[in-house]
Amino acid sequence: DYITQQFSSAGTNLIAVLPGRIQRGPSGGAFGQQAPLTLSDYRAVAANTPNLTDASVDFTRPGAFAYGDKTSEVNVTGVLPNFTTIRNWYARAGRSIDEADEGGRSRVVVLGQTIADDLFEPGEDPLDKIVRINQVPFRVIGVLEEKGQGVGGNSIDSQVIVPLSTAQGRLFGTRSSTTPGNAVDFINVSAYDEESIDAAIDEITWVLRERRGIEFAEDDFTVASQQDILSVAGQIT
Repeated sequence: DYITQQFSSAGTNLIAVLPGRIQRGPSGGAFGQQAPLTLSDYRAVAANTPNLTDASVDFTRPGAFAYGDKTSEVNVTGVLPNFTTIRNWYARAGRSIDEADEGGRSRVVVLGQTIADDLFEPGEDPLDKIVRINQVPFRVIGVLEEKGQGVGGNSIDSQVIVPLSTAQGRLFGTRSSTTPGNAVDFINVSAYDEESIDAAIDEITWVLRERRGIEFAEDDFTVASQQDILSVAGQIT
């Protein structure tokens, strides 16, 4: 029940596209060629999947976060403005990333609840405070609603959200620019409804196989519905 709740809170009719082929079964894990996903892959999927309502990407790297004399190691996730709706994760205070932030590579950040609690005094308002990520100053524009522990016991509130363009261009540019089209960790796709999920998975698979020139070889990526991921997690647990 707990695992089901965590996945259902992530979004509606969500499909995940991941690099590499994922082993289904108790051993889990990825195998096969690890061809990265890119922003170009995301754009192709978004433009050529009739059964989707929206699509977005995640790009996460560890970063050093500081406010005043307090420091913390956090996961910094670069997102597009539609992250909140496709992942069902909204700001409880302030606002989330918008189109102007993404287009301007703005140095703005939205805090996970745990980070806000750890680095700010009780009653202190984090909004408009200046914090540093990898020594780069950022202005706090929001605090995300609390999500609690994720599958595997890790807190999904212990991360911060910045515009994707800022993460790739200002914070981790040297790490992502080695892949043409800018690498992303995975692509999130929201199907129209439950009945459209299988069709959307087939469409995404066709788009990526065509882009990668895979005719007879195995897929070097995985397209999985929430139910697929839940099944793997259930076998592991």
